[in-house]
Amino acid sequence: MIAATALAAAGLAGLILNRLRQSTPRIPPNFAPDIPSDCSQIMLVLSPEITSRHARLWLLERAALGGWRVRTGPLKATLGGNGLGWGAGLHRSSPPPGFPVKLEGDRRSPAGIFRIPFAFGMPPAERAAHLRLPYTPLTPHTIGVDDVTSSHYNRIVDDREVLRDWTGHEAMSRHTKLYKWGAFIAHNPDCIPGLGSCIFLHLTPDKERPTAGCTALGAEDLQTVLRWLDAEKNPLLVQGLDEWQP
Repeated sequence: MIAATALAAAGLAGLILNRLRQSTPRIPPNFAPDIPSDCSQIMLVLSPEITSRHARLWLLERAALGGWRVRTGPLKATLGGNGLGWGAGLHRSSPPPGFPVKLEGDRRSPAGIFRIPFAFGMPPAERAAHLRLPYTPLTPHTIGVDDVTSSHYNRIVDDREVLRDWTGHEAMSRHTKLYKWGAFIAHNPDCIPGLGSCIFLHLTPDKERPTAGCTALGAEDLQTVLRWLDAEKNPLLVQGLDEWQP
């Protein structure tokens, strides 16, 4: 009887600890040393499994004593059709054993630490005055270059202003639903051919389908995030697995 009672107590303690971990998300220790000191906003996305198409997202703000507090979350996020792949960003750590490396066209969202340099959308600039990120209005000439042979690989460009040297690209203004509002995620900032290109924060695809490698939110949640992001606070996306939390 005593053993059974002790076992039940241990199980209850484990359940309570698990719930506390779920309610108080933490930056994975392998990423924490690479967070710049001038960053005071983190969009933390944690997935239950490498291949999961869904994750939870929290908005974290740096507290006065240097720790992090939750501003909003968890929000429901959608990932790539094949889950996560180890991305190229600010993190210096190596992928865990067996963790896939993100590659062009693999339909994986990048795991790691990434800057969020600007927002974009279909509305003209005057309708984006509420945003605190630099804003790029999408036009029929705004394209994302995913051709690995192009000198503009992994860049958003105006095709009237650069020399065309690509055979494949994404005409962003055609995706009127996905890209009504969004933000650029600086994955593969050195634009190394083949490591993946044109990663965004955007609206969830119809019927909650997975993305091609981006991170997506519902319309209301996306607006919450975009209004919160502030260029002066050096916002970052930190994306990984639940199990990486301390």
